[in-house]
Amino acid sequence: MIPRKEVEDMLKIQGDYLVRKTTVARQITYCLSVKHVSDTKHVPLGYSNGIW
Repeated sequence: MIPRKEVEDMLKIQGDYLVRKTTVARQITYCLSVKHVSDTKHVPLGYSNGIW
């Protein structure tokens, strides 16, 4: 797992993105991190009934 701060340092150019493993509410899941203008957005990816 890559910490959020480390991901923010890795994403340099607008549009750069990374899908990373993370924990949300003590459960392992995935998160889409995207560089947008001057900050980074982190979007948890949901998985239910075999669908992301």
